Amino acid sequence: MNASMVKQRSPKLWILIFICVRNFTDGSEAYFIAPTAWFYIKSLGQSKEFLALILTAFNVSAVITSPILGHIADRFGHVKLLIVVTYVMKVLGNLIYSINISAFFPLIGRIVSGMGDGSFGILMGEVVHHTSEKNRAAIFVFLEATYCLGAAFGPALGSFITFNANILGWKINAGNSPGIVLTCIWLISLVGALCLPGNFREKSAVQKEEVAIVTSATSDIDDDDRTMTEDYPKPSSECNARVLCLFYLIFWNEVFSSTATFYTPLLALDVFHLNLIHVKFYFLNSSLMTLLLFIAMYIASRHFKEQKIFFFSMVLQISAILLLTVLAFTWDRVSSVHYYLLLLYVSLGMPYVAFSFGCSLMSKITDPRNAAFFQGTSFAAIQLSIVTSRIVASCTFTKTGLICYSLALAFFWLIGVIWYSILYRSFEPAAGKNLKS
Repeated sequence: MNASMVKQRSPKLWILIFICVRNFTDGSEAYFIAPTAWFYIKSLGQSKEFLALILTAFNVSAVITSPILGHIADRFGHVKLLIVVTYVMKVLGNLIYSINISAFFPLIGRIVSGMGDGSFGILMGEVVHHTSEKNRAAIFVFLEATYCLGAAFGPALGSFITFNANILGWKINAGNSPGIVLTCIWLISLVGALCLPGNFREKSAVQKEEVAIVTSATSDIDDDDRTMTEDYPKPSSECNARVLCLFYLIFWNEVFSSTATFYTPLLALDVFHLNLIHVKFYFLNSSLMTLLLFIAMYIASRHFKEQKIFFFSMVLQISAILLLTVLAFTWDRVSSVHYYLLLLYVSLGMPYVAFSFGCSLMSKITDPRNAAFFQGTSFAAIQLSIVTSRIVASCTFTKTGLICYSLALAFFWLIGVIWYSILYRSFEPAAGKNLKS
């Protein structure tokens, strides 16, 4: 390996390390907030509907900002500046969330924090530019696994670290302690972002410059692979059936996962009459199981085509829907068995494997010059699905409503499987140039 090649590949390592830390922190934030949110909001005298509003406010902000920031990064660069600004939003958002004077402070805090999450697509766009197509699926899975690891870290740490203090009338307790902890974590991350090297794409994203970056970053693949990278379809023809299908599948797979994270605290606390510590351990166990699944998927990505693994991730969700249906039908006949059914449900329903492989497939059927935009839009799709699922779930938390909701999830899952099956061969590498997997 010559010196020039080492120089070309050197940005890849620190970019991936930075994104790993970012994903880990994102996972910690989500599962610091989720297990304690209902306890916190209820202590402020609000309803389940207001809980849904607070939780979805984060996602609505991310839906709006992710594609916009991705487009700005693709067209004008200044990636480091965008990242620093969004990290400042994360610090302020979590600080505001922890102010329990009024329930509107947590609401505003989640809105601001969600705006800060808009830089996710920018970072995923950098992954596209600095990885070869052959290894990209494994990298996406690895990065998402760090999110899962953070998700396991969140409730584990949150189970043991809570504050009980009164600072000038500001009461800090188990409900808003996660906001305090996350403020400190994101403040450290902000310092790290300020120390980033200045070799992000700071100039305008001129076509020839972008192609040169992709070509150099993928210098370890063969000539056919490089030809495919340079021959991506033009931006004007990218909104096709394959892209729409991936957006649809990413959306509905996340609906399943978000439903599991939303229903679990409500079922555990209000129906099964468990304690908050039990809810945290539910999330801890499910996060660890998801982490094991990501490890398995990382290994599988080395031996199987990502189209097949993506299909498997869809099939995996049907078991969670069946368990949710069982819980709905036996709503009024709670026994000790239901505690284990709920654990299986959140463990099988929470995994986000589909998103990793969906992002990888999306990067291979769209123009790399628009990588940040499409990755940001994919991220917006899962945030929109979280909004949708939590709004609907908050209105169907009855026996009849839960049964109808479970059947609706199964129906839309079936449509996605049929659509993907029809287009399956068009996702094959042979549809473009020969890509070796």
